[in-house]
Order: sequence, then structure tokens, then C-alpha cells
Amino acid sequence: MMMQMLDAGGMRTITDDIRKSDINNPYGYFEYEPVKQLSEKNEWLANAYGQAVKIIYLHLYQLPPVHQYKVIFMMRHLDEIVASQDAMLEGLNQKTGEAGSARFTNTIRLQLEKLDRWFESQLNIEILRVRYNDVVNRQTQSISEINKFLGYTLDEADMSKVIDPKLYRQKYLQPCGNVIDR
Repeated sequence: MMMQMLDAGGMRTITDDIRKSDINNPYGYFEYEPVKQLSEKNEWLANAYGQAVKIIYLHLYQLPPVHQYKVIFMMRHLDEIVASQDAMLEGLNQKTGEAGSARFTNTIRLQLEKLDRWFESQLNIEILRVRYNDVVNRQTQSISEINKFLGYTLDEADMSKVIDPKLYRQKYLQPCGNVIDR
């Protein structure tokens, strides 16, 4: 969704269109295969100034320190991530399970804690953390923060047009305790 928003807002995006849209992501994935090989082949980054590229959090460590980066880090509740992954696997007729989901959740939590510590030591990376549910539910505020972070170069109205709340299918509902109606 973030890449779609940036693209709609007028930012050039780096994508290869190899991974096509599907039932899980009907608007496409906006991915770029060379990202998976950042540690070996990253010369393309020198020509990426002012453009957006989707990088999965595990590949951020491979960004060469010779460049300055602005990272929009899209955050989502871990239970939603796991539920989304499980739904995607079920759609592909692959097995999911509670034990696997619990391990997956714990693994991601530990990886994200490590990444937060790493971010603190990176002087060449400026980061904006954006909550997925805020982008969907508080579009105006979230889009304004993103546009400010990127130097007010984007069309906020066009960015909001690509946010599709119907695709926010895996929602974490925090328990609120006992509710007594008087």
C-alpha cells in the first residue's frame, strides 16, 4: 500500500512488475528483485536518488553506508501479520498452524527489536515509522506526515485515493475487559 501511495502521489518508484497482482494483493506488489541481492549487487542504488523502492525489513541491513536514506517503516500489529500470512497460505492450500504462528510471531518480534537497535546506530538513515492501521483509519494525518518527511513533494489527495480499507482484512482487536451496561 505504501508504494502505491508514493507512486500515486507523484514519486517515481523502482519496480520490475515480475510479481503480479493476485487475490491477496489485487493492486500489485511494487517489488524489485535486485533488492534480494543488496549485499552482492547494489550499484543500482546510486541511480535511485529521489525514488522509492520496497525493501523488506530483513534486507535493510544490507544498505551500503555510502548513501543517505529516508526509510518509511510500515508497522503493523504482529497478530495481524501472522493472520495475514496464514490467510495467504490457506489461499495457496499450504498448511498453517497455531504452533507455527506462535513461533513466527516471536521470531518477527525478536527481529524487529534487533532492527530498532540497528537503526539507532545508523547515521545515514532517517526513519519515519507509520502504523498501517493509522494509514487506513487516519489517512489525512498519516499522509501529511509522510509528505512532510519527504519534503512536501507529493500530491496528498492522489495518495489517499489508493488506500482501500476493504483490503484491511486482518484486524487485531485488543480486548477491552468486561463491559457492563448500566
